[in-house]
Amino acid sequence: MTHPNKPLSDKVGGPTPSEPAEEENRDFVTLVAAVFVVALTLGAIWVFNRLEYHGEIQNCIASGRRNCVDLLHPDAPPP
Repeated sequence: MTHPNKPLSDKVGGPTPSEPAEEENRDFVTLVAAVFVVALTLGAIWVFNRLEYHGEIQNCIASGRRNCVDLLHPDAPPP
């Protein structure tokens, strides 16, 4: 006698060939979620770095300086 909580596909003899295996589908969803989390993390790091850079420029301008971009990036070519 089979267990009453087993899925129907186990009772009949396995999943039908037209349906994807549940494990393969779960692996794909996990991979997509991991890629999304990595992309979101990298995007957040980039945004925070840009905010920090612009905050430094604002602080420099607020102190009365006019060459703030040159001070923050000494390798930048002169205008």
